[in-house]
Amino acid sequence: MKTRFFLVLIMAIVIVSCQKEKNDTIIQMEQRFSGNICVNPADYEGSAYDNQSGSLKAEMQAIVTVKVFNNGVAIANSPFKNISFYGSGTPLTVQYPDNQGKTGEIFTFEVWVWVKATTGYAYQLYHTFSVTDGQMIDTGADGVVDFAIGTCFPDAQYQWAWMDPPGSIFDLIINP
Repeated sequence: MKTRFFLVLIMAIVIVSCQKEKNDTIIQMEQRFSGNICVNPADYEGSAYDNQSGSLKAEMQAIVTVKVFNNGVAIANSPFKNISFYGSGTPLTVQYPDNQGKTGEIFTFEVWVWVKATTGYAYQLYHTFSVTDGQMIDTGADGVVDFAIGTCFPDAQYQWAWMDPPGSIFDLIINP
């Protein structure tokens, strides 16, 4: 009788341990972002864009910050920025943990773009994506979330119109 009791107890502990391991499985998810902005190059003289290879052009790769939240709480290492390489050369990689044992995790990605403001330059929120649990933001075959601000890059998946500059009287965005 005691042997049977201990056998059942050990099996229960193993089952609970396995369930706990399964519930605590964290998958490292990854999204890559790359964007272009269509500008008057003279408006960006002296900005971080001036450091891109080939200097200022009417179409440049966007300098972005992506803020990632899990159910409204910023994840570790957020925000992710590409200003260290001036937005050029490679997409910005954003990694975030998805707990496979939890359902209903909502991941929010705020895409902020470095643009000319009324005085100087500032990040401006251009788009917010949301996915649930293991979902991903729609990408093309290259696995990159491609966007363009303006009309000079018509092949981008996401086309966003220019907004009033940060700091203008029409600006309704709270700057970070």
